[in-house]
Amino acid sequence: MSKTSIPQNVKLKLWLKSGGRCQFCGCNRILYRDDLLTQREMNNAYIAHIISDSPDGPRGDAILSPKLAKEFSNLMLLCDTHHRSIDDKSQEATYTIELLRGYKKNHEERIEFLTGINESQRSHLLFFRDYIGERKPEIDHEDAKYSILPRYPIDSSSIEIDLTNSSFRDSEKTFFKNRQEEVHRLINICIRQRSQSSQIGHLSIFALAPIPMLVHFGYEIGDLIPSDVYQHHRDTTSWKWQLSNKNFKYIIEEPDLSQFISKSVVLNLSLSGTIQQEEISLAMNKKYQFYKVTIPEPDRDFLKTKDQLELFKAEIRLLLRKIRDLHGGDCEIHLFAATPASIAVSFGQVILPKSDPLIHVYEYNKDNGGFRYALQLTS
Repeated sequence: MSKTSIPQNVKLKLWLKSGGRCQFCGCNRILYRDDLLTQREMNNAYIAHIISDSPDGPRGDAILSPKLAKEFSNLMLLCDTHHRSIDDKSQEATYTIELLRGYKKNHEERIEFLTGINESQRSHLLFFRDYIGERKPEIDHEDAKYSILPRYPIDSSSIEIDLTNSSFRDSEKTFFKNRQEEVHRLINICIRQRSQSSQIGHLSIFALAPIPMLVHFGYEIGDLIPSDVYQHHRDTTSWKWQLSNKNFKYIIEEPDLSQFISKSVVLNLSLSGTIQQEEISLAMNKKYQFYKVTIPEPDRDFLKTKDQLELFKAEIRLLLRKIRDLHGGDCEIHLFAATPASIAVSFGQVILPKSDPLIHVYEYNKDNGGFRYALQLTS
C-alpha cells in the first residue's frame, strides 16, 4: 500500500473529476457511501497509483515513481476490490500503464460530459405495456434511464401505463374497445392534465404491447408534447439507439389509380415480416386499393437507429397526406402492420385527428386464423 501523502488539493481534484465513483472500467461504484447495504455515508475510496510510488511496486520505475508520486495524472480513485486488483504485482502484465490511463481518461471525460448536461434535457420516462398473447413483457427501467442520454430523467419516478393487471382478456369481443377506453383514461390523468399545466415538457417513451394497442397509444399521445420513442433491441437487450445509418431507405408501393379510385384503402406495413396480400383479403369483405411500406429484407430486428424511425415518420406522414388527397378525406384506411413496437407507436403519433381519414387497425392472431379487426382511430 502506498505510503505517499497526497496533497489535499490533489485529493479534492481526484474526487471531483471522478464524480466520487470508482474509475475502474465497468465498476463505477459510489465511494462516498455504503451503496451495497446500509446506504450510510462513509469513505470507501482508495487512491491508487498508475505508476507505483515505489520503483519496486506495480508498474514502478526508478525515475518516474518518485517524480509522479503526487501527480494528479498518475492517480486513480478506486474501490477496495479494484485497488487490490491493480496493486497485485502478479497482475502487472494485465493492468498496464496504458490500460489504466485509458480507464482514468474515459471515466473523467464521461463525468465531465454528464455533469455538463443542460437542464433543458430533462425528460419524463413513460412506460406502456400490455400482454402480448399470454406473455407479460418486462421493461428494464434502469436501462431506460441510461438509454435516453444526453437527456436525463426529471426525477426518480416515472409515468406508468400498465394494462397487464386488467381483468379483460383477448378472447372477449369487447377486448380492444375496453383497452382503448382504459388507455384514454390513463393518458388523460397521467399526461394530458399535467401537460396543460406545463408539468410535462418532454417524454421518453418505452412501450411493449400488441400492435393495435401500440398504435392507439401513440395516437392518444400525439405530437403535442415533444417526445422520443425508443426501441428494445433483442441483440443487445437494450433500449439504446445505435449509430446512424444514413443510407437506409423504405420502399413505398402504390396502386394503379388509372381505372378507378376506391374509398377503401389498405396500408400494409411489412417491416418486421412480410404480410401477404392473401392474408389481407381473408380479413377484408370489400374491394380495396393497396399501399405498402416495406424494406428489401423484412426482419424483426431491422430497426437499429433513431434515423430509421424518424425517416419512417416522415415517409408515413407524406403517404397519409397523399392517400387523403387522392382518395378523399372520407376514405377509410385499413392498417395491417408487422412492425417493431416503436414504429407502431410513431405511426399513431403522426396521425392528424382532424384531417386524416378514419383508420381501422387489424391484429394478427394465428390462433384465430390470421388477421382480425381490432379497433379504429376516430378522425
